[in-house]
Amino acid sequence: MPRVHILSSAEQAHQDNPSAFSSAERKRFFDFSHSLEYASDAVKAILPEGAEQDRWFAEVKAHIEASRADKVVRELQPFIGRHKDVEDCCRHFQSNIERMRQDRYRDKGMQVGSGVVEAGCRQFGLRLKRSGTRWSERGANAMLALKSCAMNLRVPDFLDWRANQAIVT
Repeated sequence: MPRVHILSSAEQAHQDNPSAFSSAERKRFFDFSHSLEYASDAVKAILPEGAEQDRWFAEVKAHIEASRADKVVRELQPFIGRHKDVEDCCRHFQSNIERMRQDRYRDKGMQVGSGVVEAGCRQFGLRLKRSGTRWSERGANAMLALKSCAMNLRVPDFLDWRANQAIVT
């Protein structure tokens, strides 16, 4: 089964981390809520607050959920040149249209948002940011790996991996 990499920014789309997993088994797509942020900013730039703005945003959201970002771009194009947020949204959607196919993953029961992962990161961050603690990057990475293994009941696997790392280096 391919591994899914949920992107939260355009910058991440152009970064590559070959150590994470090979590109042959990696599927990348944009986080649903981050895509909605672009669309929301565009709709707010065009329409004043109110029922019409809410209606149009609901329509745009439905298009994004159904992986029809191209339709959103067509609807926004008449407003390009008048609003920077509209231009940003269209540019983002056009550049990343193939990474915005969330329906493919949602239909398989997979997460299409990064909220769960971000909440987990906050939990780890809170545990590392206790009063008076200071961490080197290496130390923080080791603690995060150990904590993750403990939470997933994989401490023996981690200790075996770590022992092998010490032998190799």
